[in-house]
Amino acid sequence: MLQRHAVELSNNLGAWGMLPNRTLTPGATTTLAIRSICSMSDDEVVAPVSGGLEQKVFREYGIAGAPAANYEVDYLITPGLGGADDIRNLWPEPRYDTVWNSFVKDQLEDYLHHAVCGGKLSLPVAQRDIATNWIAAYKKYFHTNHPLPARLTSRTPLVSILSAGGTAGPGPSTSHRHVAQDRSGRHALPRWGWRLLVLLYGLILTMLAFCEWVCFRPRIISARRLLHLKRTSLSIS
Repeated sequence: MLQRHAVELSNNLGAWGMLPNRTLTPGATTTLAIRSICSMSDDEVVAPVSGGLEQKVFREYGIAGAPAANYEVDYLITPGLGGADDIRNLWPEPRYDTVWNSFVKDQLEDYLHHAVCGGKLSLPVAQRDIATNWIAAYKKYFHTNHPLPARLTSRTPLVSILSAGGTAGPGPSTSHRHVAQDRSGRHALPRWGWRLLVLLYGLILTMLAFCEWVCFRPRIISARRLLHLKRTSLSIS
């Protein structure tokens, strides 16, 4: 079943399954002015897609039965760049099956939003670049052929990069969204986080077992000895 979903998705997505189908998702924008875009609240910049619209996008891409957790129904042109809440601007972007995933695209979106609002990039150019090929845009603006580590993108202050006159620094800021959060408001726990949870769970079990051995076992042994003494005294009498 999962293999069939992967085949169907690869047929409807672009190259490598990491780009949207240009016929289904050409992109769509609003008529908002830059001032309105740059004055958006965080919730507006990362506006979630409704559940009904998500399912419609899945059906359009032929993967209606695919696990929703494996994809983010993403805006091709993010609302933070004037993208419209329109099915022509939405596509099921992989979360985990590729290095060029939804979290990496979030980094680019954050960078472009701040670059436009900082006067370092025009809005039409930002919209065109991310709609045409967001992976190529990422490589263009970050000067790299591979996604940057989260530790670089989440801690590098973009404002200081732009104020220094750079058109594209070593990584974007995530002032309004952590790189591991999608637009539905859910946070995707990284792999090291799951490993830490497993480690903590094992530690708790070990502590409970140790407490049982130290705290309760002596009492059980004492109770057994007392019962044995009582039985011995009764047999003697």
